[in-house]
Amino acid sequence: MPRFKVKCYKAAKWDGIKPHDIKAQDEQEAAERVCGGPLIEGAAKPGQLRAEVWLPSKPKAKKQFYIPSRPISN
Repeated sequence: MPRFKVKCYKAAKWDGIKPHDIKAQDEQEAAERVCGGPLIEGAAKPGQLRAEVWLPSKPKAKKQFYIPSRPISN
């Protein structure tokens, strides 16, 4: 299982806690486990930014995850 670095945000502002180091199946699972979920990847309003996730070996390849505008239906 890969290891990821996760940095959390509240209202798009970094929470001030150093990035967490976590093992997860993928970036989304890592973001949701550390920062809370459900989260979505990709374009959203900047104020909804909740997490940045990256592989320690690729610190410039960060993925961003956001709080969904509407609840996610199952």
